[in-house]
Amino acid sequence: MTTARRFSGRDITLGVVSVVAIGSLAWAVSEMTSIGKLHDENSRLQASLADKTKMENATLSRECSDKAEQVYKSGGYNTNSAWDSYVSHYDPKLSKCFIQVQTGNQIGDNFFTMKMLFDAYDGRSYGNYTGHVNLKGEAGNHFVNECHLTPLGQDEVYCKTEGAFDAFTKAYLE
Repeated sequence: MTTARRFSGRDITLGVVSVVAIGSLAWAVSEMTSIGKLHDENSRLQASLADKTKMENATLSRECSDKAEQVYKSGGYNTNSAWDSYVSHYDPKLSKCFIQVQTGNQIGDNFFTMKMLFDAYDGRSYGNYTGHVNLKGEAGNHFVNECHLTPLGQDEVYCKTEGAFDAFTKAYLE
């Protein structure tokens, strides 16, 4: 003879809780798998975007270099002079192409240096420096004729040394 077992309220509650727990666990595992797939897809897309950004920045850097060369050559600078030169840099954070032109000229016993930092596309000036040194004088005879800087989004400030100008422009050329 078989005896029927009666289930208590506690047994029913445990059964329901077990079914809910197993269902919740299955749902959580499914969600974790979906989250893992989304994370993998996100990582792939970020890598793809980084590659695309690098390629675009390389292209913009080449275009900046070409534009700087064009500006330098069309500016009337002596491209055959050992004293005249330029450097350019594309800044991807600012989306700007900077060019610094440096010229030198000897007049009598004085050697003059002029440096200019500006945007190769719109011509906006970020700094100018002109100084000279008396070649027959004693050490420390370096004179600053003009030195002013215009940081991006700020008012113009004056500088007192060529070193101050160089330190300022370095941030735009790296």
